[in-house]
Amino acid sequence: MKLINFIICDDIRSEIGNKLSLMGVYSESINFHSKANDENQWPKTKRIALYIQMDVEEDEDLNDIQSFELQIDYNGEVKNIGGSDSPPPKSEAEKGLLLQAIFDKFKFKETGKIIFIIKFFDKNGNKLSEVSSPVPLKVEETIHQ
Repeated sequence: MKLINFIICDDIRSEIGNKLSLMGVYSESINFHSKANDENQWPKTKRIALYIQMDVEEDEDLNDIQSFELQIDYNGEVKNIGGSDSPPPKSEAEKGLLLQAIFDKFKFKETGKIIFIIKFFDKNGNKLSEVSSPVPLKVEETIHQ
């Protein structure tokens, strides 16, 4: 799979005319603003959404993909946070995938770096391909007096 877009934001909304609006787009970091007496009080929760657009490589076929897993690498600790069976392509002309995931209460356990990973599997559970967020998302905390 070839990654086209990987956007992390607060929300994804469906609009009239089959359009999507991405609200509160993050660039490189998510910064939690805390008061001095709340410093280092983790975990912190926040709604986040992922918008991931991919195209297939020349040697790949969307029909081969049976399922996918969404994983997170949070400061070196990797765990599954979602996944599903993949719907079959709507037509032979379809050459890519669009994944959207919304986490109402995503748990940030500490400052650091997050990488999101998507793994694709065939019907026998064999890994076909893997893509990940191209830039780690920094989790930061700013203290206000």
